[in-house]
Amino acid sequence: MVTSQPRRYFPTICKQRAYNMTRICQSVADDLQTTCKPLADHLQTPCQQIVNPLAILHNSLMRFWMLVSCWGLLGVVGIALGAFSALRSPLSALNTLHSLLLNSPSTSSIQTKRCPKGHLNSADRKFCKECGAKLPEMPAKISVLLCPKTKLKAGKYCPTGSRKLFAASSVPQVCTFHKPTPTYPAVTRLTNFSAIDDNPSWGPDGRIAFESHRDGLPEIYIMNADGSDQTRLTNNDASDHDPSVGPDGRIVFVSNRDGDWDIYVMNGDGSNQTRLTYNSENDFNPNWGQDGRITFVSKVGEGFELFMVEPSLNNRITQLTHCSAHFGELSICKDGRIVFVENWAYNNEICVMDGDGTDIKRLTNNSFPDNSPTSNSDGRIAFTSHRDGNGEIYIMSSDGSKQLRLTNNPENEWKPAWGPDGRIAFVSNRDGNAEIYLMKAPPK
Repeated sequence: MVTSQPRRYFPTICKQRAYNMTRICQSVADDLQTTCKPLADHLQTPCQQIVNPLAILHNSLMRFWMLVSCWGLLGVVGIALGAFSALRSPLSALNTLHSLLLNSPSTSSIQTKRCPKGHLNSADRKFCKECGAKLPEMPAKISVLLCPKTKLKAGKYCPTGSRKLFAASSVPQVCTFHKPTPTYPAVTRLTNFSAIDDNPSWGPDGRIAFESHRDGLPEIYIMNADGSDQTRLTNNDASDHDPSVGPDGRIVFVSNRDGDWDIYVMNGDGSNQTRLTYNSENDFNPNWGQDGRITFVSKVGEGFELFMVEPSLNNRITQLTHCSAHFGELSICKDGRIVFVENWAYNNEICVMDGDGTDIKRLTNNSFPDNSPTSNSDGRIAFTSHRDGNGEIYIMSSDGSKQLRLTNNPENEWKPAWGPDGRIAFVSNRDGNAEIYLMKAPPK
């Protein structure tokens, strides 16, 4: 026969078990609180719904333990009812957390605020719950605009573009990162002969001097800006090239009429043709500056150097460079600087230097030749580049930035000349023969 345990020992057993359950619940609560701590920064409210019921459970079990101590056997019923009631709260909290995680945004998108001391607060608070410091205002929510052509949101790429779209709330309804179809200025043809017309140069009166082979040998001509009144200025058995109109309307050019290629000058009507240089080597590419001085290229030894001739000082000649480089075409800027072509590592690039030949800087840098620079009164430079497979006309700022393509033709275009009204004359063989064309440059 099994004898039951004396009644007086039952309250002690219940008391011990209640105490053990309390310790277990306390350990679970501590573990869950530690686990929830990393999430508390972003999931403050859901975690609070877990920690609070566990604390309630702990307090309830402590009360049950006291009841067992006081009432003995009656505490057994209290433990059962209390534990069942208390355990419903954390289970409900866990269900709530699960629902929030499924239906709320990701933790990375939850908006929070930090006070100056680093305390984390919910987005709806105005003052820190820890130290009472004033919290910063939340930034306005950014609305995402769509590209009107591709209907893609921010972070995506346009199929025809190269950069991402951006999101903002106050921008025009145009995707600023969408790569637009490039537009090019309209082009007007000025000359129309079966022979070559080349090397245009604008005069201060708006007329254009140029070189033409229409009479067999290259000679210097002049015409109006609309192509009318084309008049021959030189007429001899030699070749005349590279006209450049000065600020007073006179024209400097290159001729071999006396044997070597030398620099000559004449009036705007072709009269008073005078030789300026007497050199056993060849001189070419003259350009007239605003100060009346003429800069040109001359062969020196195995290389080429830049020189300057001053007609007002009895044609005094000054050598500007001493680097035995391979200089090419050049243009005098309004501020007196010289923009020119130099051969860098067997490739032509556009460079600029001061009027005395110092402070040389490179403006272009690519694996294809850049040639024929010409400067405008606003400081911009037009030039020819082969970077797109054939010669095209480009413009850029005086420091080499903002390089922009102006022509788009499968044939070659070269020798741009910037006029006083912002238009650019240039040479193209787009119609089968080298002729002079005109286009309007975009505003600065």
